[in-house]
Amino acid sequence: MVTLQLSGLKSGALKLGQSVTATGYVTPTSLAGSKVTLTAQMKRGAWVTVNTGSATVIFTGMYSSRYRPSKKGAYRLRASIAATDWHAAAATSWRTFKVK
Repeated sequence: MVTLQLSGLKSGALKLGQSVTATGYVTPTSLAGSKVTLTAQMKRGAWVTVNTGSATVIFTGMYSSRYRPSKKGAYRLRASIAATDWHAAAATSWRTFKVK
């Protein structure tokens, strides 16, 4: 299971030039050292991927990463972890926010 929270937002938005911090947990904690993929998309008629990054899961199962949007508009962010021999792939739902 993968969870995702976004911080740095006020009323679901942030100013251009600021960053949003994506944090969450991965269970089981035996996945420490694994990579969580963070995908950012921007609404341009359809949702278009504008950034893909990764964060390393630490021994507590936590991960954290920062993303700084480059344009104003509507965005969404999702965290996912790939399948291994020991667990299935998992992903969070999309979390939306705006950049003003």
